[in-house]
Formats: sequence, structure tokens, C-alpha cells
Amino acid sequence: MDYGECVVTRIEDPVHGTQLRIDHADPVIRITPELLADIPRPPSEWPVTFDGTVLRIRGVNRTVIYRIREILEPVPGHLGCWDYIGEWPD
Repeated sequence: MDYGECVVTRIEDPVHGTQLRIDHADPVIRITPELLADIPRPPSEWPVTFDGTVLRIRGVNRTVIYRIREILEPVPGHLGCWDYIGEWPD
């Protein structure tokens, strides 16, 4: 199966701090464990959060939410890490 993309631009604003702009978001994406490991758990002021089942990206132009739909095979070379399939909730 082919998966889409979620393209985000990081904006360093001296007044408002780090912000994100969502340039493109497809309804189904493959999410790597490396990405999830770098995201703070809620509550957080960071514009991206992951609570174990939901990835939320708050951009200045829109918010996208991906629910974990499926856990894929282990990632080679990363014992205990898995790729995930995220999908927009209905």
C-alpha cells in the first residue's frame, strides 16, 4: 500500500516562539518511531503531540489529527521500534 505525506514547515517566530505551517496533509500516512520519540507527551506547549494513540499537529493555518490505525513490522536495526499507520479520524 502507498501512503501519503504530511509536509510541515517550522517557523521560528521571535514573538510567538516555534510555530508550524501545514503545507500538505494526506489522510493516511506512515509514521516512524523516530518521529514519535521526538514528540513530547501532552500536556505540552509544543505544536505537535502524541499521546500513544493520536498524533496531533497544530499549525498556524490548520490542525491535523492522525489516529494510529495499524502497527507495522519491526523496523530493522531498531529493536522494539515499530512503524505506524496514521489515519484521519472519521
